[in-house]
Amino acid sequence: MNTPDKELRRLVDGWYDGNLSPEDASRLEQRLLENADAKEYFLEMAELEAALPPAARAVIATPVRRKPWRRWLQMAAMFILGTGMGGWAWHQVATRPVPKSKGAGIAQARITGMLGVTWPQTGASHPVEFHQDADTASIESGLLELTFATGTRAIIEGPATFRVNGDNAMRLDHGKLVAEVPKGAEGFRVAYANGEIVDLGTEFALDVPLQPGTAHMGVFRGEIEYHPKGQKRVVKLIENHAVETTGGNVVTVPFDQSRFTRDIPSREFSWELKEPANRTRTWEYDVTHLIRKPGTYRVIAKWMNGLHGVLLEGAELFWNDTEITSDPHTGFAGFTTATSGNIYQFEVPPENYQRGRWTLRMKVRGESNLPDPLDSRGVLLVEDGLAIASTTADFIGTWEYLHDGKVFQRIFREDGSAEINIDGRSYQKFSKGSWDVTAGCLSLTVSFTEEGRAVIERHLLRNRDTLIFTNCPYRNAVRATH
Repeated sequence: MNTPDKELRRLVDGWYDGNLSPEDASRLEQRLLENADAKEYFLEMAELEAALPPAARAVIATPVRRKPWRRWLQMAAMFILGTGMGGWAWHQVATRPVPKSKGAGIAQARITGMLGVTWPQTGASHPVEFHQDADTASIESGLLELTFATGTRAIIEGPATFRVNGDNAMRLDHGKLVAEVPKGAEGFRVAYANGEIVDLGTEFALDVPLQPGTAHMGVFRGEIEYHPKGQKRVVKLIENHAVETTGGNVVTVPFDQSRFTRDIPSREFSWELKEPANRTRTWEYDVTHLIRKPGTYRVIAKWMNGLHGVLLEGAELFWNDTEITSDPHTGFAGFTTATSGNIYQFEVPPENYQRGRWTLRMKVRGESNLPDPLDSRGVLLVEDGLAIASTTADFIGTWEYLHDGKVFQRIFREDGSAEINIDGRSYQKFSKGSWDVTAGCLSLTVSFTEEGRAVIERHLLRNRDTLIFTNCPYRNAVRATH
């Protein structure tokens, strides 16, 4: 590594001293993202400063005083930056190209996101990867994101039936579709009963009715070609242009963009507490885009960083200001070893489900034995699907995520044993890893060889390729395919 320059030394020293300004913090992150030597220097200093877990354990075991926190603030600062860097690095993993599928050639497309999806057969397995010779697939409701080998991303809204025809082509028998085609993937094709759309580098939408009738298509940006079935002519559509087609007839209409979903809505809501500790407050979130059908939902209150944890005093789910269901149990969201009862479950029966405004309310309070203003940050996760119904078989495999510039892996074996790797090497501080699954939640028990104590991690599955840490301050892990 090259000798660090004066600016980098100043920024890193300021970071670990806990007195870096927001502008300098932004500059430091820019330096780390752009230069490998800068990142290596930062990580070397991190090793000298020691790792976060010992600092966290020291805080838990030490009475609250001002001066001893200075060391903790230095470590927390490192952790916060690591979280930001981890988010950037995680993006590199999550957006990697569609991989080869073992024994089945090259996958043409794969599922990269789901929200409220109902498959035709309840409990039946569904494909994760799609090949050119794959069968037609259907969903009864919800949103499904497909990413093709070329990088094209398609959001399909159910009820829908579709088929992948190649690494940059598909057929939509019925349903709604929004396709975003990146530079270099121009030529994406979507066929349906009355014709075919050919992309010219754009984002466009298609709505094909279940019963034969009028289809609707429009362009958010860029340009597409529509080839009516059985005709030699080509109809070009440009930005904000929409048409309705019936047979071979094409009629220009206003582009109603609100009828289409362009992205899978986020399941995450951030929270931050900095007020005095001794009072209860209510978090309120609009979750209309997530409560899309009757069923079971889980809400996870996840601590990410800060000096304090948060006491949880129950949660409620409302439809248009009418309480539909609640989970009144108490819990705590904080350090891994202290977190408990931070998962809330709601049942929305069919007779109580209606379209409208759905609101989540959660009552929280700071740790009353702490004299200082609260300092706590985290996220709420609203989950359904596999987060409710995961089985032991769903978790088996290798899961990886990036944190502090390193690749971490959790390996869950069929015999119930587990292993933790860091940058491809077994993490020797942990031993005797074991896991089991209860009510869709995986509990991983690992032992610290040096300290003779055990730590329990808990996990849920968002989908077949996304593992959620429910009581650890890490971003989601993805299923390794190599």
